[in-house]
Amino acid sequence: MKKQDLINEFVDVFSKINRAKTFVDFQFYLKGESIFLSYLEETGGSAAPSELAKELQISPARVAAIIKSLEIKKLVIRKSSPGDKRRNLVEITKKGSEWVEITKNRLSESAVLLLDKLGEEDTAELLRILNKISKI
Repeated sequence: MKKQDLINEFVDVFSKINRAKTFVDFQFYLKGESIFLSYLEETGGSAAPSELAKELQISPARVAAIIKSLEIKKLVIRKSSPGDKRRNLVEITKKGSEWVEITKNRLSESAVLLLDKLGEEDTAELLRILNKISKI
């Protein structure tokens, strides 16, 4: 298969995956507020807005909008840094941590459905390739 044919098939497959029902839950978990809360949960519960922007590769304006939305939902709070009162931190709340757990459980349920359909051998191959992609 020629390189251009592979590229075209790659784009077509990702387009189909993007619309697949099973993948919708994965998308929900991997972007926006979900990935923001997950990052906080996985890194000790708090972070500076600048760290969030850098690590999640989103603009400072988008970080500010997400923080505002999550504050309204009582999923995060803003507080001063203990070492520097001029520096703000965003901290996940208990409700935010519970939300992350619920979302991860939902993602796991979707993964079980997908992986059951793929089978053990294809699942192992998919994970091998995804791990390789994650290191590029």
